[in-house]
Amino acid sequence: MPFKPEWCCRNADIWDSEDEGPPCDICPMQNYEPDEFNVFCLERWKYLDIFGRDRAFSEMPLREEAIDAHLKRYHANTQDIYETVCKIELKLFSDRQEKDKKKKEAEERKRKAESKSKTPGPNKAMVPRRTANLR
Repeated sequence: MPFKPEWCCRNADIWDSEDEGPPCDICPMQNYEPDEFNVFCLERWKYLDIFGRDRAFSEMPLREEAIDAHLKRYHANTQDIYETVCKIELKLFSDRQEKDKKKKEAEERKRKAESKSKTPGPNKAMVPRRTANLR
């Protein structure tokens, strides 16, 4: 049976109402301990995600000078940490861009569908509106 993330006790409380326990024998999170280095890099990225990017008409990638200044502040401006933060940014920023693109396409399709339903089709004739004449 393949593992599903929603089965994990760390992600959901679905097993509170069940008589049997979670299938921990197939859970990849069973003996998982997060790496301190990765946790540190992710915390740096989270901070930079809020304060280290330009947001004009659309969200821009993290600025290199923002990453550099932030890592210097924590005395962590090493090549490994810098590259790990950049890898996190590349992955998560591209995922955000894809989600935004899909959302815009869905909104565009919805808007087109709504505009089609408002315009008369071939079987709907435009009937001029009759107004009362006061004379």
